[in-house]
Amino acid sequence: MQKLRENSIRAVNHICDSIDEDGYMRAATDYLWYRFMWYRDSCFTASALSYASKVLSDFNDPGSVRASERAREGSSKILGKLWDTIDLRMPAIKNALQLEFGDQELKKLKNHITARFGPDGNPVRAVINDKVIDDTPELENVNSWQKQLDSAPLVLFATAEHVKNLGAESLSPKTLSAISRDMNDVVDYVIKNYKFPCAGPWEQHPEKLHSYTVAAAYAGLKSAIRMYGALGGEERRIEEMRKVIYRNDYDGIIYFLNNMFVKGRIMHKFRREFSDSVEENPKVDAASYIAFALFDDGELFDEGVKSATLQELAGNHLFKSADGKSVYVSKMPKRYDNDTYFGGGPWILLGAVEAYYYIKNGNASEAVAILDEIEKLIPADSFSLPEQEPIDEKFLNPNREGENDAVGKLPAQDLIWSSAEYLRACSALLEAMLTEEQSLILRK
Repeated sequence: MQKLRENSIRAVNHICDSIDEDGYMRAATDYLWYRFMWYRDSCFTASALSYASKVLSDFNDPGSVRASERAREGSSKILGKLWDTIDLRMPAIKNALQLEFGDQELKKLKNHITARFGPDGNPVRAVINDKVIDDTPELENVNSWQKQLDSAPLVLFATAEHVKNLGAESLSPKTLSAISRDMNDVVDYVIKNYKFPCAGPWEQHPEKLHSYTVAAAYAGLKSAIRMYGALGGEERRIEEMRKVIYRNDYDGIIYFLNNMFVKGRIMHKFRREFSDSVEENPKVDAASYIAFALFDDGELFDEGVKSATLQELAGNHLFKSADGKSVYVSKMPKRYDNDTYFGGGPWILLGAVEAYYYIKNGNASEAVAILDEIEKLIPADSFSLPEQEPIDEKFLNPNREGENDAVGKLPAQDLIWSSAEYLRACSALLEAMLTEEQSLILRK
């Protein structure tokens, strides 16, 4: 337990060192394209920090107490920045709510929340290392990689997790005011768009519907219901959200997800808009681990779907050499078959989410095996985790993308989301160990 707690403290300090005073959190410290704030990365990081703060507060040593305070402050700062940007994008959100679902204008990014933003909260316009990065032309794009509809529900999810773990009083009055002012419109935005084509969690295929994104919408609305209960809200709104979640037709999120994406008991990665069936290649995406571990509260999928999908996902841990003669098995999964981003290696954050899933479902030994592998990648004299596990070149997809964009042939070497998911899994394991320790004391 001591080593686990020390690593959790190191992870908290590293993540919080990467958060600006105003809550701006760059996705990575070293990789050019990630030196901006993403809703997705920062939401998952904020939720992991609030959970770590709660767990570490149960230890009485000074290091744990200070780390708990830093994690609470870090989560609060990130959420403050996120709700500030929601305020900035509110004209776009309101405009989206005025447009008809079939209106082509609704598909343009300017009517949606952008996936990433600069320090001023607006679409990125920057020059870094003589490289011009300008996201503003994307605003008129109907198939923008930045139109990721998990952003709004993830803000609701991260906020609700913070309130559950640390209480609403740990958020600033300014943030609470923004939540009160904007939450109704954000909820309506989620409801309007969950059946809409967009880029997936990996910023791909903006013309398709993604199962992960629909699952995120479910998590966002369930989170909003919890927040209405904690912060005060109209019962009418709660009932409206419940109808959208539980309605037994294609206007109900659970029904829509399970009837549009589940085939042969497996939750598929995506389907094209208006197509008759889900895509079979690739069949599954390891983002399903996120849906199962973080979004599903026992109502979204039945155990048969989870079991069959997880069995299919076992193949994402296998990496074949280009000649097919040898196989490497990683504790971390690839995102999906034939992934070409930096060769499609094993993703640290997805391995950590899988470990978290195992812990929450009583399989601590498998989780520990994953965490042991992740810890081999942490520098001895500092703390960071890469985006992908380094593996032999022969096991990477030869049709590689992403190389030489910023740091040669390496993906991000300090991806904050990787550290956040490792921290979440460590926190869950610490919590389980504390619960077992307390149970043993009570039985004596």
